[in-house]
Amino acid sequence: MGGVISAAVALADPAVIVLGGSWGADPVTVELVRAACNRLARPVALRPALLARNAPLAGVRAQAVRELRSAITQYRRTMPRDELN
Repeated sequence: MGGVISAAVALADPAVIVLGGSWGADPVTVELVRAACNRLARPVALRPALLARNAPLAGVRAQAVRELRSAITQYRRTMPRDELN
């Protein structure tokens, strides 16, 4: 695991690594990854993701809201001017 983290830090130079999914939800895994981060030549902060269980649902909901907003504004732009009032 340390090699993957080391490569990611060398490539992306992040200020913090956010560990999500089942790994971020498991305190033991978070501590193991944090220990690996602390052993790097350039230590980087690590924190678990705030959204663990419902992350896919939150993403889908956000996308649905964007698409709905776009559809509404697009519909309003295509309506003839006399129908707007």
